[in-house]
Amino acid sequence: MTDGEARATSPGDAAREAIAEVERGLKDGFASFSSLPNAVCHETRELFLVATSLPISFCNGVVGGHFSPERTDEQIDGVMSLFRERSVPFRWWITPNTEPPDLGARLVGRGFRPRGGPSPGMAADLATLSQQRDGAADVLIERIEDLPSLKRFVSTLEQGFGSVLGGAEHWVTMYQGFLRNDASPWQHFVGLVDGLPVATATVMLGSEGVAGIYHVVTLAPWRRRGIGQAVTRRAMQDAKEKGYRLAVLQSTAMAEPMYESLGFRTVCRVQMFASP
Repeated sequence: MTDGEARATSPGDAAREAIAEVERGLKDGFASFSSLPNAVCHETRELFLVATSLPISFCNGVVGGHFSPERTDEQIDGVMSLFRERSVPFRWWITPNTEPPDLGARLVGRGFRPRGGPSPGMAADLATLSQQRDGAADVLIERIEDLPSLKRFVSTLEQGFGSVLGGAEHWVTMYQGFLRNDASPWQHFVGLVDGLPVATATVMLGSEGVAGIYHVVTLAPWRRRGIGQAVTRRAMQDAKEKGYRLAVLQSTAMAEPMYESLGFRTVCRVQMFASP
């Protein structure tokens, strides 16, 4: 990634605020995992990070950064040292608000690996979300409420995303504590066809009215039937019913049109880096 690929050119105040909403969704997701045993959350104007003891990067990470150029290398080294002490992988998200603009290049210089190209950071006004039924008339959508259904949800994720998950048992451990009640920040949904789980979506109920959409996957034989769209709409509707104003997510170029059909618009490009 070049220095400018995840950075908008001199974004105005409105653009910076839209980017900040995408960042807020990422930060809230990480921050929720600070409730896990032995987890730490560090938040200053310069740096936001969460580190847990689980060996999966989804719950270990850094969002952005606001470093002076002369202190950037020192800050990166400090972050790497913290996670190294815990022996856990982590991810570092870069957005157009990140400073300095060459942070991504400095991470690559220390062995971080860009995960794909810059991804669309998208946002949707939940007030405009319609209750129309998507084309998948044969799908039954259920909320995940107990351990057996959580294990089935994670198994479906694993089938959809493959080894990138890093161990299904760790994902069950990560989410098990959030099964307490309907007010839990993580709400998972599964789409069933003839009783078989074929699609998933999750909403993370964060702060300041911003809800993050995660884990949108449809298993290959059931794609292009509107099932993923239907399950994602259900997750968004859950946030809307709870009074949330905005949904945010990080997309892929392939999925961008589907999200646009749900009211999302691309507000920036973000880049995820995997730790060495």
